[in-house]
Amino acid sequence: MNSDAQNKELVKKKIWVLNKMKEREEKYGSKIRGYSEEEVESYGPWDLSNLDFELSIEEFDSFISELNELGILEGGQVDKYLSPIYIHGQQIYNKHGNPISNEIRYFYWNTNLKKLNNYLKPLLSSLTTKEIFEVNKPRPKRTHFGEVRKEGGGFTLYVGGLITYKDKELDLRTGLKTLCEIFMDRPNQLLDRNTLEDNMGIHTRDLKNTIAKYVSELNTGLEPHFGRKPIINYKKEGWIFKP
Repeated sequence: MNSDAQNKELVKKKIWVLNKMKEREEKYGSKIRGYSEEEVESYGPWDLSNLDFELSIEEFDSFISELNELGILEGGQVDKYLSPIYIHGQQIYNKHGNPISNEIRYFYWNTNLKKLNNYLKPLLSSLTTKEIFEVNKPRPKRTHFGEVRKEGGGFTLYVGGLITYKDKELDLRTGLKTLCEIFMDRPNQLLDRNTLEDNMGIHTRDLKNTIAKYVSELNTGLEPHFGRKPIINYKKEGWIFKP
């Protein structure tokens, strides 16, 4: 592959990352704008993984650093998972014969849409109409998820934090992933507010409304996968996850 083609591929991958961030901010960003600082902390940041966009570790690290410096990302840190990726006990290799490993996962809170769109424009202008059409299509389904940590209620939780439902990825903030994990561990069991508070480590002045907000948000996120809201609210008693 010549240098021009390599540059085009990198541009496409960057656009995939930016489109994911843009989609999250447009769909969910406003939901926590009115939350208290304590609630936002429990709600958790978003995460981005280099494995989702087929970037190399170096490309991903450099790109995220640039977005951070430009103020496109608001808050975050880089964590590296150094264990190789396994599926059914077999180590996974890329097309060049190198082991897929050293996942980097970046956590951030929100996205500055105006700055993101300004950054996105010149990237799109460097592509042809056909290339723009291709890059704006839904991303291909990820072919490797990593090591399984636990399963339950139709969910699978992987090392690194990814959660899938029947092999479909759930795009949730980290706090909602924790809440989802609590429910997947206890399908068809009544969970009261105290249980959720203790397991999520929430410490806000209005615990009652905070927990209700999180459960409602998770229920909305799960609805497209189940064709219904799978968490039933029993007002005074608590909630039951019915997969």
